[in-house]
Amino acid sequence: MSTTAHHAAFVAHALGRGEHCPRERQHQKEMIKLYEWCAVGFTNMLKISTPAAWTYLCDEGLEVQRTLGIDEYTDPHHTASVPHTLVLAPGLVIDKVYVGYWFWGRPSAYQLWEDLQTLFRQIKPDFDPTLAEARATWKATPAVA
Repeated sequence: MSTTAHHAAFVAHALGRGEHCPRERQHQKEMIKLYEWCAVGFTNMLKISTPAAWTYLCDEGLEVQRTLGIDEYTDPHHTASVPHTLVLAPGLVIDKVYVGYWFWGRPSAYQLWEDLQTLFRQIKPDFDPTLAEARATWKATPAVA
């Protein structure tokens, strides 16, 4: 991950409640569509905790949960975490954070689309190639053979 982190935007879903939670399962279903969009939008997705189609890191020892202090203390039956979703700019710079303790606190694929649109507008000088600055930069860049 560190090799692409300096050049790519990321959506990171950190430590959901787990597959025992119907809210978590529903949110994961919604994120599959975003994953498909990210594949063509030069954006990576990362999931810490439960299995997903995108990059998956398992925090089996709950180290991330303890380090960030995001244990879900209201659930005495599971070692759940309060779900967090982060939008990360290149270099793993946190651009936006969602706290999804309540289902409606979790971002939809459409909210993340808007977040990524805003981020790319900030980090990509050619986001709008019709601007004079973008055209000048393109003309000044040597052609790649």
